[in-house]
Amino acid sequence: MGGQPVAFVLGIQSGGVLALPKGGQDPAFRSYGAGLMLIRGLLRRCFDDPSVTRFHFLGEAEEYKRVFTNSEEPQMRLAILRDDPAGRARRAGVTAGWRARDEVVRRLPLELRTRLDFSGPAGVARSTTAFARCLLHSR
Repeated sequence: MGGQPVAFVLGIQSGGVLALPKGGQDPAFRSYGAGLMLIRGLLRRCFDDPSVTRFHFLGEAEEYKRVFTNSEEPQMRLAILRDDPAGRARRAGVTAGWRARDEVVRRLPLELRTRLDFSGPAGVARSTTAFARCLLHSR
């Protein structure tokens, strides 16, 4: 917009699947829906290209994805870390973060789950704090 990038989506096509591992948008332009328009264009491309048989958003179930689908598929994550003190510390932190995330998500009502960000250990920390606030304010 005016020479300034406002959104991007990285799509990878392989074996009949178009996957979206990464995307983003400038928060200042969020109300324009540029990211959603990019995704809509990729979906249109899927219908026009007979070699594409599936479309995957990848990542966590986020609100913007619900504009296009209401289904989810389980995913597996792989983290490859160095075998040195820093790598072992990061591995311990990542493992603890994902375990905390799984426990928090398991206990949340669906309505609250859709409002929180669980897309990684940092999101877990933010969402766990938000969840605690929700619990405090609901009592």
